[in-house]
Amino acid sequence: STSTSTAKACPAGAATVTRRAGHRRWHSSV
Repeated sequence: STSTSTAKACPAGAATVTRRAGHRRWHSSV
């Protein structure tokens, strides 16, 4: 996965990806 590779290379990017994933989950639960 490109996202995984980017996350390992850039912690900040990983945080953004995780944040987006959490945001989506929150919207889905609503």
